[in-house]
Parts: sequence; C-alpha cells; structure tokens
Amino acid sequence: MKNVEDLARSNVVANSRPPSEEKWESCRDSEYCLDAAAAMTDMVMSLAAEFQQDLDSRQTLDLVVRSTCAFYDGDWCGILSLQNDLDAWTPLHWYNAATGGMTDTEHFYEYEVITQYPQWKKAIEERTIICIRNLEQVAATYPMELEHYHRLQVRSVIAVPYYRGSTGFLVIRNPQRYMDYPAFMMQMGYVISSEIREFHLLQNSQNQLLADQIRNAHDVVINLFAGLEIMTKFGRIPAHEIASHKIAPIISILTLRRGRPLSSTAIDAALNQSCSDDSSYIKHQIYRFRQRYSGLFGKEELIISTPGGYMLNDHLHIMTDVEEFDRLQKSLAHISNRSARVHQLERIMRLYKGAMCPNYCTEQWAIGSKL
Repeated sequence: MKNVEDLARSNVVANSRPPSEEKWESCRDSEYCLDAAAAMTDMVMSLAAEFQQDLDSRQTLDLVVRSTCAFYDGDWCGILSLQNDLDAWTPLHWYNAATGGMTDTEHFYEYEVITQYPQWKKAIEERTIICIRNLEQVAATYPMELEHYHRLQVRSVIAVPYYRGSTGFLVIRNPQRYMDYPAFMMQMGYVISSEIREFHLLQNSQNQLLADQIRNAHDVVINLFAGLEIMTKFGRIPAHEIASHKIAPIISILTLRRGRPLSSTAIDAALNQSCSDDSSYIKHQIYRFRQRYSGLFGKEELIISTPGGYMLNDHLHIMTDVEEFDRLQKSLAHISNRSARVHQLERIMRLYKGAMCPNYCTEQWAIGSKL
C-alpha cells in the first residue's frame, strides 16, 4: 500500500494524465488535497478488511459502489457496462443513496446509445476521466448531451473508465466533495476490472450443466431439436428459458445460416418484421441477450457484428445437434455391418428430441428457405 503522499501524487489527475509540477505543488500544500488523500487512505484500509472476507463478485461490486458513493457523497453510484460494437450501454450494478440499495433505475432507458454522448464516447476511446462540475460547461461543448443529463437527474458527475475483458464506466452522480480527486474511483476501477468476469459467471451459475461435447472455454453446443438450447463450459440456457426471449429466432436463424453474416434487413425479412430498414430491433435484442448472459461464452460473444452484418462468432467452436444429425445420417450410407447400422440409428434417434425450432416450424426460414 502506498503512503498518502504517493497516492495523491500518482492519482490526482487531469484527463487521466499526471499533473504538472506546478499543479502538484499547489495541490500538495492545500488542505483540500491532504484531506482527500487522508480520507482515501482511511477508506482503502477499511475496504481491505472487507475484501479479506469470503465475498463473491456480486458482493464485491456492491461494496465498490456503496463505498464510492459514500466517499464522494453522491446520490447514485453505478457501473455502466458498454457494448462497443452495438454502441450501447446500461447500468450493470448500482447503489441509490436515497433508497439505500439497488432499486429501479427508472430514469434510464433500457439501453443508452453512446453516440448520443459524444464526450463519453471520446473518453472511452482515449481512456480519459469525465468530470462535469455543472451543466453550464456542457452546454457549449456537448449540447446534445444536456437533455439526457436532465432526464437522468444529473447536475454534476465523475466517470472513470474501466477495461480488461469488459468495458464501461464507474460513475458517481451529483458528488458533493472531492470532485478534483478521482484517485479513489480509479482504485475502484481496478477492482471492477478484476471482478467483472466473475460477476457475469455468477449470474449464469444457476444454469450450470455441461454437455459431453464441451471440453474447453471455446466449445459451444446449440441444440435446435425440441427448442433452442445453448450450453457452454460456463453454463446452460435451457429451451424453456430462452423461448420467452425475442432473441431466440434470431439465434436460430444465425445458427442455420452459420458461416456467413446476415444483414439486419435480411434477418428482419425472415422474421417478417415491418421495420426492415431499421437495424435497431436486431441490435436491441442482441444487446439484451448479452446483458442477460454475458460471461456465458468466456471472453467472447456468441453473436458478433461485422461489416456484412451479424453472425455467430467463428472464434468459438460451435456444435449443433442439427449438423450432427445430418452427419450421422450421411455416414449410414458407408456402414454395411448390421449391428453398426443399428448403433448409428440409435445415436440418430437420441439426437432427435422433437421438431426443429418447434415455436417457428411454420416460418419460411425454419423450413429451409434461403435468406
């Protein structure tokens, strides 16, 4: 653990860059800076005792947002998770000081579009800190962000980006103190980076069930007979669960047309969507799926965005029951031994658990039409 002066010197920043010697001398001698550094040391020492307990990742992130909210005396602190290729973000875990817990974030949209926050998009790209003391400083430089700040009840805000496996911000809304001292938030950003993957795995732990074919983190089994089911090393999404989500037919289409990207227009047309010129529907469903099951695919995503459209991630080793069914059927032509043929037929019958994509079996895409 660094001493107070070293912490202050290394972490008192302007746009994530070390301050000049003149600024450092001014800060070091100020009562404000020394008070902030001392308060940070007290908080870090207190948290060290907490972190030594047997906490799971959810409890750790809860401790992060609560302590950050207390340190800066804000009214809301949260971890915003960003999906870069979808240009969208949403709160992952948060603390509301007024209610004393992780209560509804009714002022947020289901997901926010980061291109509508140019200052934040620039900050994540350049790895810089956002510090807005009042909305007047935003009006001149980023006027399009103003209406969103009013909706989100933001009068001032500090946001520190985090990286390492997942991308986003640690945010404190309406801080009442230490706005010029983001050191504590930077320290907590390191904690978030370390815990975020474990947090996602914990979210999916209730679905833990491994298929026989799964050997490593890149193996994915997608079953379409009797309903869509997905299994990985990290967990399972059963058919009855994913059937309730609108992403199910999209994943099914991409699975059946695996190996080439499909545009939003092509997917919309297959789904008989009326908004075939609008990519927002597909993007929205993919984003919700990632938020719900992030971490189930290790460090990868199941669906990726390419210049040609959306497709299943070819960095994953994806196996499907439909492809295995076809392979076993074709191999029958080369098996002459009677007992071997019976054994092969038994394997085929075990694979077939019911109609493929039963909820969509009357749709053209499910009965073999080309997109």
